[in-house]
Amino acid sequence: MGNLKLDIGEKVEYNGKNCIIAKTVDLNEICIEEVDRNIFRTVNISALNPPTDYEPERQLQSLNDKEWIVATKRFEIIKSVINTKT
Repeated sequence: MGNLKLDIGEKVEYNGKNCIIAKTVDLNEICIEEVDRNIFRTVNISALNPPTDYEPERQLQSLNDKEWIVATKRFEIIKSVINTKT
């Protein structure tokens, strides 16, 4: 089981359904939104799981040479959008 992030906007799984955290209610409960049905519900944090497509964040140092080349190419593609000032 991976790490469960409890920040607003984070993806979680509840009863096998993909959800997004909408609001923290208290130390034990979170308000979530079911992605497919736009239904909000307050649930106990212990009932949540990381999304099934969860992959833990990787440090840049852990990338192999091939992955690093792909990452730098992707960065070059989006760099102008990131640096655009509005």
